[in-house]
Amino acid sequence: MCDRNDFPLRVTHGLNQHSDEVWYCEFSHDGTKLVTAGKDHNVLIYDTSDFVVLHHLKDHRHGVSSASWSPDDSKLITCSQDKTARVWNVENGCCLLTIDRHCDPVTAAAWAADGDSFVTASLDLSSPLCHWSIHGSSLHMWKGGFRVQDCTISPDGRRLVAVDTDSANIHVFDFRTYEEDYCLSLPGKPTSVAISRNSKHVLVNLTEGQIQLVDMEAAVVVQRYIGQEQGVYVIRSTFGGAAEKFVVSGSEDSRVYIWQKEDGNLVKVLKGHIAGCVNSISWNPTNPSMFASAGDDCAVRIWTSEINDPVQ
Repeated sequence: MCDRNDFPLRVTHGLNQHSDEVWYCEFSHDGTKLVTAGKDHNVLIYDTSDFVVLHHLKDHRHGVSSASWSPDDSKLITCSQDKTARVWNVENGCCLLTIDRHCDPVTAAAWAADGDSFVTASLDLSSPLCHWSIHGSSLHMWKGGFRVQDCTISPDGRRLVAVDTDSANIHVFDFRTYEEDYCLSLPGKPTSVAISRNSKHVLVNLTEGQIQLVDMEAAVVVQRYIGQEQGVYVIRSTFGGAAEKFVVSGSEDSRVYIWQKEDGNLVKVLKGHIAGCVNSISWNPTNPSMFASAGDDCAVRIWTSEINDPVQ
């Protein structure tokens, strides 16, 4: 049970600096910063102690679909519909590197566990996944033939998981050898993936309006989460709580849905966004009583501990 003192059920900050749909939000690993990105081409980095904007990154020419913190939080990758990925110095907000070799939008990026390299994902059929050094040298390009909407690297550095947007599959690669471990077919089109801190499970959002929990070793679906609305839009769910005992997702009905991870029970539906889809959720990794949601209403909401209404 999460009692009323530590479960985040109310909005304590409304961040309204974006001028269009906010597609992505993510806390840094140390919990001191929050990055947001969206359709207005802009990327904002906030200080989570007071949610003052630290940096406003404006170099992208089109919408920014996602961002990824380096393991030590010193760098940030942003991925854009302008077909580029940019690596930023978080301390001063300067762009360190631009990856411009994809022929279609760059949808996601993931850092290697050592922080010395990263992978970009793209809708580019010829190069859907590319591994780069921190200096921009190409280390490996996976064989084309599919388009990738999202990707993640397991915290233990062993696996790369990629969402195939042209089919109902996720591809799981051995990141050390670049070989595919397995391809898992799902009952609907996947749009996003999130991996647990212990590298054992991955969450996959499906356009059929459900989220599936996949056991990485067994390569099987072990739980399903139903209730949120999802059709054509990309929605990014996440694990939540101090021990990642919850699954949290946005929805096309402007709400946030929270389930128990183990049994799949829906425990709470939260209203906080005015209209449109809630696109992205991020739980603060160092503060289990805080998460952020980003929506089509141009807003980012910060949720913290509620005064009453316990969640069971």
